[in-house]
Amino acid sequence: MPLAVGLLGALAFATELLLWAGVAVAIHPAVGGWPGWVVGVVVAVLVVVAWSVWMAPRAAHRIPPVPRALVAGLGCVVVGVVLLARGPHWWGIALFVGAVVMVIAELSQDRGREGVRVG
Repeated sequence: MPLAVGLLGALAFATELLLWAGVAVAIHPAVGGWPGWVVGVVVAVLVVVAWSVWMAPRAAHRIPPVPRALVAGLGCVVVGVVLLARGPHWWGIALFVGAVVMVIAELSQDRGREGVRVG
């Protein structure tokens, strides 16, 4: 069954993509060179796996809305601060705006669970 995604859901998904890629970009300078990209991509993949287990709309072990909103918002802010400090700056600003989008999306109706029957 497809997800019922409106504008808010689409913006939240775009923010998730920015966040996941931003993790790799933010970590790269800490290590440097091609090993930095390898470490950045590995950490980003780990974030995506964790996100798919606990945060995704159809995750089997999805955490409750308020902690989910805090994790999503703080994740965007932390990665945004690093990107704002090191660059690319526009990405950091986009993640600050995305943090607001993610908190609103996670606290709105249970995004993606509209058609799922429990029981």
